[in-house]
This record gives sequence, structure tokens and C-alpha cells, in this order.
Amino acid sequence: MSDHHNTSLHEAFAYCEQFARRGDSDRAMAALFAPKGKRRDVFALLAFALELAKTRESVSEPMLGEIRLQWWRETVDEIYTEGPVRRHNVARALEDVVRRYNLPREAFDALIDARAFDLYDAPMANLAAIDAYADATSGAVAELSARILCDTLVTDEILSIACTAGSAYGLAGLLRALPFQVGRRQAFLPADLLAEQGVAVEAVFAGKMAPGVGRVVEAAAIAATNKYQEARALVRSAPPSIFPALAPAALAPAYLKEVRRRDNAFRIALGGREDLAKRLRFVWATARGRI
Repeated sequence: MSDHHNTSLHEAFAYCEQFARRGDSDRAMAALFAPKGKRRDVFALLAFALELAKTRESVSEPMLGEIRLQWWRETVDEIYTEGPVRRHNVARALEDVVRRYNLPREAFDALIDARAFDLYDAPMANLAAIDAYADATSGAVAELSARILCDTLVTDEILSIACTAGSAYGLAGLLRALPFQVGRRQAFLPADLLAEQGVAVEAVFAGKMAPGVGRVVEAAAIAATNKYQEARALVRSAPPSIFPALAPAALAPAYLKEVRRRDNAFRIALGGREDLAKRLRFVWATARGRI
């Protein structure tokens, strides 16, 4: 391998870290607690997930988003067929990580497919659909991170723990982000419960706190709390090595508390804990083996 090749790979990983830190601060902060030799590999994974998550806000219409996601499908195909991989910092770093850890393709394909939902204005059908979306996105990121952190010692139990913790963090994050989502005509609230409460989807997109919206948000918050409690119980048997993948879930209670404090689920600007408070929470979670 030439020095030039080494340099370009080093630059690709450096780009991934900076990109993840700017766009996914919670997971990026948790990644800092990974062993130094694996930290950059986790950042590469986070950068890939962030590229997908930013698709809707990066395009002006759904078709352009579909094209962007297809570009990443083709990139993943290039990685797994061991052909030449297109020149892109995230693709280059991901290629290296996937091949060194033998990461399963199915998780990447499912992650891309799940993000296609983001491109359209339709609400989620029900709470089960939201849960499945969280599993395929945030849960998959945690599961893949756990594979990197455990490497050859990974087990199905470890992967299940990681996916549940990642999903719990994802569900809390979706509710916390409601003010941002409705601004782009998207809201991860269950259509069946909105209908039961007589709430029109257009009212949600308009950011109107119509009667019944609070009850729907509370039902979603209860589901997210239940997932967090499930993750908290499972994490007690997790090996310490995977805690950087689990630690973001430690923020779920605070995020759900923030959601419940709002008088209007749609119009109050996103709050958040300071970085120092988050760092302390991650240290506490890692030291005690708890979330």
C-alpha cells in the first residue's frame, strides 16, 4: 500500500470524525469513550448514518432524495463486491471498516431503505411502525457500533442489547425533534392515534397544538419510555467494551422529560443539555455499566 493511499485513508477518517461531531453530537461524544484504536472506525459508521439522515434536508424534492439514497446503495454494493469504490471520504472510510470487521450488508441496506420514509410527508402508520423505524436506523447504528467494539467476541445477545438501547435513544430523539420535523412537513407520530383523536395531519404539519395532540405525544412518549426501561434492564448484562454504543440511551429520560415539559409539542425550540452534562452522563453510564 502506497504512502499516498495511506494519507488519503487517514484524511477520509479525519473528515468522518469532524462530520459526525458537527451533525451527531450525542453519538460522537459517546464515541470518544471508545478505545483509541477503534474510535475512528465508529466515527466512520456515524458519518455514513449521518449522510443518510441528512438526505431530506439536502434535497428539494423526494425524487432527488431517492437518487441520493440510490447512490449510497450502489456505494454499499461496490464495498461488498470488492470492486473499486467511488471517491468519497465517507465511502472510503466505510469500505475500510466494513472489510476489516466483516460487517453484515443487511444492516446497511435496511438503514438506507428506512431512510426513504424521510423523503415523504406521510405520517407513520402506528406506534409499531415508529418502533420498527427506530430499530432500523438508530438501533442499527448502535448494533453496528457494538460489532466494531466487540469485534470477534460479538454475540446475538450483545447485538440485541445494542439495538434495543439504540432504538430507545432514537425514539426519544424523534419526539424531541418534533418542532424541527413539522417545519419540513414531517412528524413521527402514529396516524392511527391521530385519527382516533380527530387530529388532521395537516394540523400537525402546521404546528397547531390541536386538542388530542398532547394525548398522542404522550402515548408515543410512553412507548419510548418502555423501550428505554427494556434497554436499561438488558444493559446490566452487557460487556463494558460496548458501552460507547449504548451510552446515548442514557440521555433518553432527559429528552423525554423535555418533551413532556412543553406546553406546545411543535412550537417550542429544541432545548438540550449542555455538552458537559452529557459528558458527565456518559462517564457515569460507562463507569457504572448503566444507562
